Amino acid sequence: MSKQHLEVSAFEINKLNEVLERGLKVLSDVDGSDDYEHSYPYGTGYGKSVLWETLQTIRKWKEELKPGD
Repeated sequence: MSKQHLEVSAFEINKLNEVLERGLKVLSDVDGSDDYEHSYPYGTGYGKSVLWETLQTIRKWKEELKPGD
């Protein structure tokens, strides 16, 4: 039987929240201008990185919920 609950530290939750908020800010600031940090490619790459980091964190948590061998 797999675990139903996972203990996640406030630090981990705060870190994930900061990553997502930073990503949202970068994506919100994209305006298509020639300024690198406001360009579509930068926003796309940054957004992809944020999603990847978030997914890795969730996968780690899911792995911790798996039953031991």
